[in-house]
Amino acid sequence: MAAFVSWSGATSVGEGAFIGVIVAVGFLATTAVNMVLFERRSLELYFINTGYSLISLAVQGGILASWS
Repeated sequence: MAAFVSWSGATSVGEGAFIGVIVAVGFLATTAVNMVLFERRSLELYFINTGYSLISLAVQGGILASWS
């Protein structure tokens, strides 16, 4: 995450959080969709798991951007 925040040049909490959301959607949401497709898990569980990860990556991005 630090590499993405540094590469993007994000300096505010909002910019860092946006980078975190992009990373979550690009990496986590696309790979987690396998749980729904192949393991036949419910969409509710998918949204809970990816929502938790999305929020944590957005917070991480915001902290890292404001810290640097």
